[in-house]
Amino acid sequence: MNIIIVDDDRGNLNALKAHLARYGHQVETADRGQTALAAIARAHRAGTPLDLLVTDLKMPGMDGMELLRSVNTRWPQMAKVLMTAYGGHRIRASALSFSAEYIEKPFSPDLLIQKMEAFQNLKGGNHVEEI
Repeated sequence: MNIIIVDDDRGNLNALKAHLARYGHQVETADRGQTALAAIARAHRAGTPLDLLVTDLKMPGMDGMELLRSVNTRWPQMAKVLMTAYGGHRIRASALSFSAEYIEKPFSPDLLIQKMEAFQNLKGGNHVEEI
């Protein structure tokens, strides 16, 4: 899969990138929502669209929910995962409203791999599973 991970925590960003790359995925990173949107648009223009957005909720500037909203509007077929340490029913419901999976931090990177496998098995479907 072609993936973009968005998180202002460089340690988390680099750890997830390394883990996903070990599984053979192509991984881009961004530390802000606006940077991620530009990268996603650039990939679409180049004919190599990204398959999955993994974004943190709390970031400076555009937060993860705003990013999900924008991506869902422009590229609704893109799989999306919201990761956050600030969970709760309202956050989960908002993520689900944008057809995004929801993962609470801290989590095992293998949980993200499981979610990605589910996305691949659905081949672009809109099914969203609860954790």
